[in-house]
Formats: sequence, structure tokens, C-alpha cells
Amino acid sequence: MRLSEAIMMNGMTKPQGFGVDSMYSLDAPCAIGGALQAVGERQQYSVVGEVWPWTEENDHIICPLCKYPVPAEQTVAVLFHLNDIHKWTRAQIAEWVASIEPREGENVEVIEEVVYETV
Repeated sequence: MRLSEAIMMNGMTKPQGFGVDSMYSLDAPCAIGGALQAVGERQQYSVVGEVWPWTEENDHIICPLCKYPVPAEQTVAVLFHLNDIHKWTRAQIAEWVASIEPREGENVEVIEEVVYETV
């Protein structure tokens, strides 16, 4: 399941939480905690990169709203920032995630084919 889908799925069933403790809340998780709940994983920041490895591969991610370069410039840090600082809804966060996450089936081979075709 894509990260954007997991965020939306949990957002349809539980209220959104805010603050560090909401990551671990079973009743009102933040966007990150809710996404992990949706896929049946432990609600810990370190698990996000295990489930969605692409979130650790982006090193130039900034807040789409205020353009603030979130510390560590990692996707999970921006998700936390959007949830807790800007109080974006999970639907808004999921929409933004969908705009940056890899599409289903996207891989290096497809990218290489495009590169070879344009040379």
C-alpha cells in the first residue's frame, strides 16, 4: 500500500491527533502513526523508512506550505511538520504525499529506458 493511501485509510476511521504522543495513539494518531496503523506496523518513526523506503531517499524535501527546510530534510520530518505545525488534515497531507511518492510499479529500469530513448 502506498503511503498516501495508508494516511487516507486511517483518516477515514479515526480522528487526527497532534503532538509527539499522537504518533503512538491508538485512538487519535497523527498522519504518520495512522498510516502505520493502517498497514499493521508498529507506530515508531524508524518503521516508516522500513515500510516506505523512498521516504529516506528524498534529501531535498521542504515544507510545501512555508518552504521551511525541515531538519534532516526527510519526508517523515515534513509529515510531522505539516501535521503538527500547520495542522493540515490527513487528506491534505495524503494529497501532498501522492504528489511526491513513486507511482505503483515505478522502478529504475523504467527510468533507464526513458534515458536511453532520449540519448
